[in-house]
Amino acid sequence: LADIGKIFNRDHSTVMHSIKVVTGLSRRDNSVSAQIDLLSDKVQKL
Repeated sequence: LADIGKIFNRDHSTVMHSIKVVTGLSRRDNSVSAQIDLLSDKVQKL
C-alpha cells in the first residue's frame, strides 16, 4: 500500500481508506462493480 501511495503522492492510510470507500460503493452500486471488474480485467491483461 505504501508503494501505491507513493505513486499518487499519498500516505498508505489514504490508500486504505480509498479501498474501503470503493468496496462499499461496489457493494451498493452494480455499475461501480461492473467498472471495477472491467478495470481489473484490463490490468490482468497487461
